Amino acid sequence: MLWREQRRLNRPVADALAVTFTCILFAVHFKKAMRRMEAGGGKAGDVEAADAGAD
Repeated sequence: MLWREQRRLNRPVADALAVTFTCILFAVHFKKAMRRMEAGGGKAGDVEAADAGAD
């Protein structure tokens, strides 16, 4: 009986871990992107500079 109860908890625990991990990764990458945008650099800035030089 304990095995069945434990088995029912496996999926919700795995889902909670996956959501937590995804939120942490998103927050880290979002903060990096915001810092790049505030500094005026980053990938978007590189594309704009390349477009300006093409004229």
